[in-house]
Amino acid sequence: MGVINAASVSAEAREGRLPGRAPVQVAPQVRPYIAFTPLPNATIFADGRGQYVRAHSDATGEDFFVIRMDHQFSSKDSLTARYTLDDSSKVTFDSLSYDTNFAGRNQYVVLEEKRIFTQDLLNTFRFGFNRSFQDVFQSPLVEIPRSLFFRPEASVLGALSVTSLSGMGTGSTLPRTFAYNVFEWVDNLNLLSGRHSVKMGADIKRMQLNVNNFFNDFGSYSFSSVVQGSANSYRGVLPGFERRRGIRQSLLGFYLQDDFKWKPTVTWNLGLRYEFHHGPDRSQREGGQPPEFFRSGHYGGRAVLQESIVTEPCAPDRSGVGSLWER
Repeated sequence: MGVINAASVSAEAREGRLPGRAPVQVAPQVRPYIAFTPLPNATIFADGRGQYVRAHSDATGEDFFVIRMDHQFSSKDSLTARYTLDDSSKVTFDSLSYDTNFAGRNQYVVLEEKRIFTQDLLNTFRFGFNRSFQDVFQSPLVEIPRSLFFRPEASVLGALSVTSLSGMGTGSTLPRTFAYNVFEWVDNLNLLSGRHSVKMGADIKRMQLNVNNFFNDFGSYSFSSVVQGSANSYRGVLPGFERRRGIRQSLLGFYLQDDFKWKPTVTWNLGLRYEFHHGPDRSQREGGQPPEFFRSGHYGGRAVLQESIVTEPCAPDRSGVGSLWER
């Protein structure tokens, strides 16, 4: 629970009576917009503004659950599956006429299969999928006639800002949605052979980001003062403006590692990892233009040579040397 401290227009100023000024005529077109904002209920300032105070609680909610299944096909094969769902919501104060709502959903899926070929050879394959989604939108605190909307096709009132006053419309960058998907395939092979413990594997990732972001879609007027006769600026979008954007990126990595037990107290760790990632690619371009694709390759190689000297069972001393190649 908190307190909202906002600045609104006093009752006197709504009638054109400002302290220290001759009375002015309030334009009939302006009166409806002032009318749906709340009257000040605290301090009245000398410039016609007033303090509006109200209790507000950023209502927050979260619900989640996890489902897991383990199945043993045989003494050598097993499968694990897990699904997690996490829903969240939050409502915050944004302007004198609208609250901002955040609605999110995160989903995680993991499938893991283990195969024991021999007592010295084990393979683990894992697939994962993560999806994070967020929807941000605004809800009116009062009923606003559609005739006051800045654009006839708009679903809400646009942004209306006056210097030194709290906002009286929606946000200029709302509503918006974000959807982020990550697909991952991982395979690891472990081999024990004499004094060698060899590990090798691959990791493949595919990342997708989809954004639908409104920016001044419903129109935006700004004034420098409550007595200014005309707006400083109006911002809107042209017909056909494409607000959807999609970004794609792929990553591929390989590794090989050998833990060689040279002596009971000395272990050599030799490893090599190679990574390649492609992108990001842009699958949609704003402004109603055709899709645009950007391609950039990144190549990296890493070779690490490490020596571990064990002096006590729980406190190994380590020294190592490594090199990194990247372009």
